[in-house]
Amino acid sequence: MTDRPTTAKAFVAANVSRALTAHFVKTGERQGAFGERAGVAQSSVSKYASGTNTPNTEQLVAIAEALDVSLDLLVLGKERKPREVDPVRRREVIGEFAGMDIVADPEVEPGTIEIRPDDPTAPRKVKL
Repeated sequence: MTDRPTTAKAFVAANVSRALTAHFVKTGERQGAFGERAGVAQSSVSKYASGTNTPNTEQLVAIAEALDVSLDLLVLGKERKPREVDPVRRREVIGEFAGMDIVADPEVEPGTIEIRPDDPTAPRKVKL
């Protein structure tokens, strides 16, 4: 028999519990003080730390910010490795668009860069 949670909700609860417990042991911060910093009630922090309850999305974000960890750690139980871009492909893209403006745009799909040639009406998007 395994101690692994059987549902996604239980898995998240276990990950949050582990992260909170590790934080409290490492820092000595009390649940009430943490709750104030995170904007979460102390009674909720206590239930999350024990694994009794699972935080909602807003609370997960607040807890992640207060712990200074990623949501991946709280939801997946591990940090996600950044995706590696093939260095040859990166050089090809950079060479192809040398001298053009590269624009960071939150509406552009992740892993894609938007290149705007001298003509601002002709943006191009390139998948890395």
